[in-house]
Amino acid sequence: MAWRSLRLGGERANVLARVPGPSSARRRGAVAAFDLDDTLVETWSGAPPWRRRSGADWTWRYASVPQRLREEARAGRALVVFSNQSHVRSAHHGKAAAKLKKVVDAVARELDLTPEQGGLAFVAATQKDAYRKSIQGELWAVYEELFGISVDIRNSFYVGDAAGRESDFGSGDADFARARGVRFMTPEEYFMDAAPDGSSSP
Repeated sequence: MAWRSLRLGGERANVLARVPGPSSARRRGAVAAFDLDDTLVETWSGAPPWRRRSGADWTWRYASVPQRLREEARAGRALVVFSNQSHVRSAHHGKAAAKLKKVVDAVARELDLTPEQGGLAFVAATQKDAYRKSIQGELWAVYEELFGISVDIRNSFYVGDAAGRESDFGSGDADFARARGVRFMTPEEYFMDAAPDGSSSP
């Protein structure tokens, strides 16, 4: 496993990536992709994720998260987390980045995936630029190039909490899925079997 600091389209570091290892590389494959904060995890302290107290300030957002992710890995899907982490900026070896890396590494340890399952990949935009998760979808291209994978659109999906609902802060996650043409689901849909509007399914 290695963390990589990338400078794409400029002089400043703007993409931070966790590369599990060469065993995760595939030419074409189904991908189970997720947002990080308020989708897979939340802070146990109640602080906003960009102000988490330490690398240990996290807990699963839903109790079902680890089991669902393991099921996707066993089914043959590559696991990747896409995230906007603009508070890190270009300081990929700074305090904020160190806390973020500890959270992601801890999540990966909890999942305890086998080498054959490919591990947990993580790709984050750390500047407010073209690589930020949005309708442009540039992070998908970064992921595909880093891992030598061509996303199987029909059998891949993305889960995130910014779905453009009245209670959401935006629609960035839904836009990001749409940019690559994969199915989009909210965390409530995927982890809680709720309807798209957030209500309980019958």
